[in-house]
Amino acid sequence: MAKPASGRCVHCLEDVEAITDDHLFPRSWYPTTTPPNIEKWKFPSCRRCNGEYGRLEEELRLALATCVDPKSAAAAGIWPKARDSIDPTKAKSPLDKLKRGSAQRRFLRRVTEVDPSMSDSLVSEIRSDRPKGQLASFIPAWQIGRFIEKLTRGTIYVTEKRYIETNQTIKTWRFRAEHDEPIVRLIEAFGELYERGPGIRIRKAVAQDAMENALFVFDIWDQFRFFGAVLDHDTED
Repeated sequence: MAKPASGRCVHCLEDVEAITDDHLFPRSWYPTTTPPNIEKWKFPSCRRCNGEYGRLEEELRLALATCVDPKSAAAAGIWPKARDSIDPTKAKSPLDKLKRGSAQRRFLRRVTEVDPSMSDSLVSEIRSDRPKGQLASFIPAWQIGRFIEKLTRGTIYVTEKRYIETNQTIKTWRFRAEHDEPIVRLIEAFGELYERGPGIRIRKAVAQDAMENALFVFDIWDQFRFFGAVLDHDTED
């Protein structure tokens, strides 16, 4: 058996003897309408970071998938795949059944009735006027922040073949849909667009006076919108 290649982790920046491939978006995040010839972007990661993000992405996917429009081509198959992943009756082994049951219980503990006070804490959406239901799925803010950080680091590596070093910082935030239009228009005018099928769209704009500083908009399933930025420490304010 060939020895795993060594390399440097995009997440923690550590050099490790056995490097793995981390997908920018896990395969399960791609809708069934994704063309088969779309490359699933990936980048080097150590096993520890890869595993930690894998667990985070599974919980985040499940929470977001409960809110997608099942009739949208950009989200085709997303909710059925997420639902099946926590269905013990679809388990392939006794251990798998236990894991699915545990995941299902964790998910149900996060579901709650909608309260008017939640309006300022909603996950950013592309269209804020989308009809809302009576139930909400609680997502810890740190999970979204870490996920946006991963997308930012990974996109920089895939598009520029460089790492975000310690002299830079990553900022993540969310806007209400009615407030993000100026930023999106700016990136559309001066940035680059990367479409990974109908469900994933990445926009990236680089500062002309500081080429390693960049602003990102990540659109997922034509519904959720996340923002990230890479800044030098002396310009982050």
